[in-house]
Amino acid sequence: SSWPAGHLPPQAPAGVHEARYGGGKATSAAVAATLLCCTCGRRRSASWKNNKNNHNNNNNNNNNNFANALQRKASVRRARRRASEQTGAELTEGPMLPGSDHLSMAPALLQGETKAQRARRMLLEAFSSEPWPAATQVPETTSQELCAAGMQKLRQGEAADAKQLFAQAVLADADNPEALFGVGLYYELAHEPHVALQWMDAAIESQPNHVMAWVLRSKYLENRGELEDALRGYEQALRLKPRHAMALSRRNSLLAHQRVYIEPVGSWEQGVAEAIGAAGGAEDWQLPEWQENFLQPLESPFALKQPLLSGGVMAWDNVLSQELLAELDTAADHYCQFTFTNGWVSSGSGASSTVWLPAGSPPVTAPEVAARSILQRILRDEEEAFAGVEYWGRVRSVNLGADLHYDQAEDALDLRNEWVHGNPWRPQWSSVLYLTDEGGPTVILDQVHCEEGRHMPFVPQRGHLCMPKRNRLVMFRADLFHGSLPVKIWLDTPQTRQVFIFNFWRRHRPEEPHCQRPDYRHHLGMRGLELSPQRAAELAAPTPEAPQVLQPQTLRRPEDMPHSSDLGYLQVALPMPSMAQLQKSSGFFELDWAAAAADWLHEEASSTAKQC
Repeated sequence: SSWPAGHLPPQAPAGVHEARYGGGKATSAAVAATLLCCTCGRRRSASWKNNKNNHNNNNNNNNNNFANALQRKASVRRARRRASEQTGAELTEGPMLPGSDHLSMAPALLQGETKAQRARRMLLEAFSSEPWPAATQVPETTSQELCAAGMQKLRQGEAADAKQLFAQAVLADADNPEALFGVGLYYELAHEPHVALQWMDAAIESQPNHVMAWVLRSKYLENRGELEDALRGYEQALRLKPRHAMALSRRNSLLAHQRVYIEPVGSWEQGVAEAIGAAGGAEDWQLPEWQENFLQPLESPFALKQPLLSGGVMAWDNVLSQELLAELDTAADHYCQFTFTNGWVSSGSGASSTVWLPAGSPPVTAPEVAARSILQRILRDEEEAFAGVEYWGRVRSVNLGADLHYDQAEDALDLRNEWVHGNPWRPQWSSVLYLTDEGGPTVILDQVHCEEGRHMPFVPQRGHLCMPKRNRLVMFRADLFHGSLPVKIWLDTPQTRQVFIFNFWRRHRPEEPHCQRPDYRHHLGMRGLELSPQRAAELAAPTPEAPQVLQPQTLRRPEDMPHSSDLGYLQVALPMPSMAQLQKSSGFFELDWAAAAADWLHEEASSTAKQC
């Protein structure tokens, strides 16, 4: 009952975490014993898979509890009030989607209008500047056959023909949910999700158990910051089809991202200093040098051309020209949507999550110009020194974090597999380019996946936090565990955190289908992003101002870190600065947990000695 507004009490995993939230104080021996036990398991490669499976099972249980708690908060009245605020209309008892408490976003029926007549009215708007499909006569081909033909055209990249066929299917049978879904899917691929949402809801009104329509509408709500309604939509899809892959993936991803946040409570009293000290002193473990593949180590590491990166993490402001930034503003949302829409267009190898720019290929879009500029201006290296650059865009709510992870090559058979043909490949450098000032920080830990374990050291000793600022770049060793933190959790907001991520690979090229070089001619929403060679050269022209180095502010005292976070996976919560601290300063911090823990233990020892 005393939990701050906008936050939910976290689920209490077993062990030290349970003692912490239960109000008890975990002893240093209990903390160290629990963590060392986990570490022993991780040191044996045969145990890593078992640990991962157990962790996933616990996450699924937590996801179910978390989702149920949120569903109990759901209110039809609030949904209607939000719709009223967005449209400026008076609050009315509007139509709800069948079998749910979700407000339908399909156009309201006019007086005396049927749903079939509304569908034709929606088509009139869709084709207001295009030739009307098949005039006004009902085609001889059935609506289902037209839908199948439209899907085939869509997969072949012939979007205009697909739209005509889907429209003809609606004219043939305006109650056919697949025809309504098909038109919506066209707008999904055109990266006009606000229009797609209307057609998805029309399809759901016609067929309430249309699972894919529920998933796509929920994805749109998630992207525009309506996180709770998005979660309830994914849950609705899973009630209709419990093992639906996309619904399950989107739901679990949303919940995983929400487990990473800063709590307004401290952790020094909970034995975290002892845990940090135990991890730092275990076998005198030291952070190893970066390796592209620790099972196939290089005898001679690559020469570092940028000395500021010798510590593994650094940030710069004013990295790119304003003209290039403006182009990236236009591209960011399209690249974010492309991650989820390109799978509908068959290229023979499957859906792509990231895009590949190989060395020697001319840049054809604004982010590719930016990638080459960062390589030359920040890394101070030549493009031939790298196999290429992997990149993608992210636009998400400022109140949605990113679950901590390693950047790695992904196996073609299992996109969530930690191993690629038995070998974990890593890019050398990862980087985040911020396009907005809004959002929470990128968090980078000194943990790596190596032969000793999945996360070593088993409790981080140091970390970095970098707050978003337009035209800021943070770059770090790509083998470091990292993610991002939200400003708040489970609060709806239209504010978004917009970034591009660039990974620089030395020798290895990440596998398809996860990383591809797409032909944008086949992707409706991406066609307008390709640059002419002349325009690309103009954007690549060097600017007179050099990027400004942003030195980190080091926090090394316990009082500098009054709040805490378990980052969604630790069994103890690491001390953290408050979000207010992060927002009031330069925005780039080094957190020296080892030094702060030593100070805390020294003060405790001195206090105990005085009492004796």
